[in-house]
Amino acid sequence: MPSYPRIPLGFREKFGNKKYWIIGLASVAFFVVWLLPLQPVGAGLTGYAPLHTILEIFAIVISGVIFTIGWHARLARESDVLALLAVGFLGVGLLDVAHLLSFEDMPEWFTPSSSNKAISFWLLSRYLAAFTLLAFVVGASQRKSRRGTDWIALVVMLAFVLTASWAVLSKPEWLPVFFVPGSGLTQTKVSLEWLLVVIVFGTLLLVWRQKKKVALYDSGSLMAALWLTCLSELCFTLYSNAADVFNLMGHVYKVLSYGFLYNAIVIGSVKLPYQLLSESRETLQQLTDNIRQVFWMTSPDKKTMLYISPAYETIWQRQCSSVIESPMTWLDAIHPDDLDRVNQYLEQQDREEGVIDYRIIRPDGSIRHIRSRSFPIRDELGNALRIAGVAEDVTDAIVANEALQRKERLLQQTQSIAHLGSWEFDLEKNLITWSDEVYRIFGASADEFASTYEALMEMVHPDDLKYVEDSYQASLLPGINRYEFEHRIIRKSNQDVRYVREQYFHRRDDKGRVIQSVGLVHDITDQKQAENEQQKLLAQLVQAQKMEAIGHLTGGIAHDFNNMLGAILGYAYLLGLFTEENIDINLQKSYVDEILIAGNRAKELIAQMLIFSRLRPESEDATAPTVMLQPIVKEIMQLLRISFPSTIDVSYQLESEDLKVRVQPVQLHQILMNLAINARDASSSGYGRIELRVDKRETSGICSSCHEYFDGEYVVLNVMDKGDGITEEILSKIFDPFFTTKEVGKGSGMGLSVVHGMVHTHGGHVVATSDPDQGTSFQILLIPAPEVSEGPEKTDTNLTYRTDDSIFKELSIMVVDDEQSIAMMLQQLLEIHGAQVIRFSDPEQALTAFKNDPHAIDLVITDETMPKLSGLDMSRIMLEQRPDLLVFLCTGYSDTLNDDVVKKYGITKLLYKPVHHEKLIEEIAELTRRQV
Repeated sequence: MPSYPRIPLGFREKFGNKKYWIIGLASVAFFVVWLLPLQPVGAGLTGYAPLHTILEIFAIVISGVIFTIGWHARLARESDVLALLAVGFLGVGLLDVAHLLSFEDMPEWFTPSSSNKAISFWLLSRYLAAFTLLAFVVGASQRKSRRGTDWIALVVMLAFVLTASWAVLSKPEWLPVFFVPGSGLTQTKVSLEWLLVVIVFGTLLLVWRQKKKVALYDSGSLMAALWLTCLSELCFTLYSNAADVFNLMGHVYKVLSYGFLYNAIVIGSVKLPYQLLSESRETLQQLTDNIRQVFWMTSPDKKTMLYISPAYETIWQRQCSSVIESPMTWLDAIHPDDLDRVNQYLEQQDREEGVIDYRIIRPDGSIRHIRSRSFPIRDELGNALRIAGVAEDVTDAIVANEALQRKERLLQQTQSIAHLGSWEFDLEKNLITWSDEVYRIFGASADEFASTYEALMEMVHPDDLKYVEDSYQASLLPGINRYEFEHRIIRKSNQDVRYVREQYFHRRDDKGRVIQSVGLVHDITDQKQAENEQQKLLAQLVQAQKMEAIGHLTGGIAHDFNNMLGAILGYAYLLGLFTEENIDINLQKSYVDEILIAGNRAKELIAQMLIFSRLRPESEDATAPTVMLQPIVKEIMQLLRISFPSTIDVSYQLESEDLKVRVQPVQLHQILMNLAINARDASSSGYGRIELRVDKRETSGICSSCHEYFDGEYVVLNVMDKGDGITEEILSKIFDPFFTTKEVGKGSGMGLSVVHGMVHTHGGHVVATSDPDQGTSFQILLIPAPEVSEGPEKTDTNLTYRTDDSIFKELSIMVVDDEQSIAMMLQQLLEIHGAQVIRFSDPEQALTAFKNDPHAIDLVITDETMPKLSGLDMSRIMLEQRPDLLVFLCTGYSDTLNDDVVKKYGITKLLYKPVHHEKLIEEIAELTRRQV
């Protein structure tokens, strides 16, 4: 099947605008003349015959050109389609000549000229042109070639023209009447013209459908020609006089259509391919003249140099003309050591393709490395017609290869120094290529270490084998092209355990499957040992800093705890002074309330100590209580005035005494105490002023500790001092753990870090600002408590619970605690409310009693930490025997127990010591009511 070049876009654009203008104007002109007749029907144009002759001669010339060019181009295009077009338009041109000679007012030609005679030749020419174009369009889409049919078509066409001409000239009675003078066209003529319009328009639609599939012609110009042909034939259905305006327009449109036909077929199908061929030759010439390789062509006997590209002068530094004049002079530059090999290579050039590397010596004495390729060009019988080849200068490539080899040697040395090996893994062949350093890392030689994936797995430490296999398989998942992990190996040489870090880089095929892996193996044993030592030193340092911080906190904790113990012991002593005769129930109750308040504050203080030591369990109630700020601020200010030197002025201002926030009171104590102590230490002179302002307002900004943006309503606690201030560099680090500007022994660096943690736990933020020599401001932003309309809000000091004791009368409770006083206290508490209580201080004895009668117990309250058997283990054994048993597990602290853990074992409730007694009674009552 022949291949046809597409019509270039530039050609289409060049002619496109004119084409559309011509078609548009011709169409408008036709419809204007048709709808608005410009002359009376039947009126003739003066001097029409010469004009008609000129138009027909133009059409005949174009037909002759189409025949001439198409007939001669048919062989180059290897298609009978152009031959068919050429022969068809030969017949069209001959019939147009006959039509011209038969037109009215023309000299007599065999028979007198008449309208019927001219119209007969006209219709024959038009139908032949229409069918020729239809056959051409259909044949162009099929591109079938039948050699030898062109001459047959030529003979048939000439026979058809002669036969048709004989019939029109000799047998006019055989022909129908097409025109009646004075009346105009007959219905036969009009019908034949309309049939022509249908055929031509159908051909136009066919061109439109296949315009993107056929490149043998310019479809736009051909459609324009067919459209103008349709307009032309329509004109010939409308004239009533052989010389009226419609007849003239029909001939003009015919000539225009022939012009478009010339552009569509002759330019697009014949002239353009030759132009493209010429351009291709010029492109090839420019390519061979400008490539860096020497392209050459000689006769088989090497006596004639047919062509040599200018690159010869660049590489050989000799003139091309010298080789043209004496083809073998290029051998003069061959290095003497390579000349024999080159001569042997030349002897077999006419027999087979070949490649040879050799050296040349330039006139300046420099040596270049040449790689030459040659091949014989043969005729149909296999004889060598000429020899062509390409010679290129590969000196730079050889130098680069030598440099690459030097780099590879350097890489091997570097890998040896860094204990870093590399490998490539071909997954399809299961073949691994190792660098020398990999063998050294694994302590094996190439003979001992097979280049397979399985060989690598054999040296992985058994405890890490599954991890390594899983890691490698995970790296093969879609979307992962890089993977890194560490593991241990056992060296083959001495069974030594080494740590290595492996990195994988994958190459995937079009379907995403890994086909090749490139990896690095790094011996990190020394690094691992250094990291372990560093971690030990760091742990010791952290512990030392932690103990230092605890030492600084001891004074404050002792002060607060002594106050609480003083209250507890004092009120307990006052309770002991009551006698049976001297009992004041209201006063006695107030003493008990004060003891409970002090005890709960001590409980919160211990909880804060456990936070610092990381031993505090999760809170029983995750929601912080709502507290009034005024009492807490007042208490802290009084403590500061007592403990700070009199040279430090301490004051505070509250916007309102009703300000409330949700915060743990002890944590608020610690936040304000930390900031106040820092403010006290900020004055190098010992004199200063500390002021606390509390208000509620809308504010926004960037948090100084978490660096996040905040915006909203907050209660702002602003601690300000008039000290030396903080520089901008230090201000950015003050919230880092263990960062301090104080001298050794006077600061742990944990204060502001703790403040950061506590404030953000409650959803707040910290804003720190400072001006050297003017002082520092720390704004603590806390979320205000929501307003409620339920009257006075209960705080932790309101400890009143009301429980129906009748619920406890049916309960049988087992209390287990190795601390006798705690167990006895719980027993008495539960018995006061009516429960039946069995008390044990030994968990094994309690478990034995339970096993004897599991259903005799409704609830077990047990401590966690006990000798012989923990409360968790004892509870688990009991629940295995009786899953519906209610169990309360109590602990002072634990870094392993939480609500999720105990629920996993079926334990009902996790309580934290000291247990809130009245809350415990309420919990038991609530669970009992649910079961009922």
